[in-house]
Amino acid sequence: MYAHETPCVSFNHSRPRTNRRSTRGPLSHRGPAPTQAGYLSEVDSATRGVVLMQTQSVLRNAVRLLQLFEAVQQRHPFACVNVVGGGYDFAKVKPLLLSLSRELPSSEMATLRAKLAAHGNGIGQLGSSLSDTICHTISVFFNPAASDVVMEAAIKDIMDKLTRGAELLQTGAIPVTVLFTHKL
Repeated sequence: MYAHETPCVSFNHSRPRTNRRSTRGPLSHRGPAPTQAGYLSEVDSATRGVVLMQTQSVLRNAVRLLQLFEAVQQRHPFACVNVVGGGYDFAKVKPLLLSLSRELPSSEMATLRAKLAAHGNGIGQLGSSLSDTICHTISVFFNPAASDVVMEAAIKDIMDKLTRGAELLQTGAIPVTVLFTHKL
């Protein structure tokens, strides 16, 4: 998903920089997580792929997880962006995704179960699918306090990853994975 279409980030080419230490640059969170009712519409409108801003809490929100799962199901290209200082811990991601029932609050689990069941899916499918996708995607590192040259290079890397991912998906170089083998 690109620009205003992404559920995970907003991607703006213009870069207002009044404060060098500002964390609001070309890639920034759009605010609160999308609502449960509209989570699929943002995924459906994705045209260029998904940019996942890897921060400490991004994978602990039911709606975000549902959007990412749907994006994987729709075979959108992925670019993972590790926000320097954002608290994302690569070592904790796979265990988190493979044990969501134990890791997420009951309210988040209730949302996940209800929405997944409505589409014939389960928590295990979501966790396994996202683990396979996110854990095998090489991240671009993004430092909001970096110089303009470094920021532009990071943006170019993200765009290149989305373009290359789309090409690989289109040619079949990235095979369709059987995702519906696990249920919790």
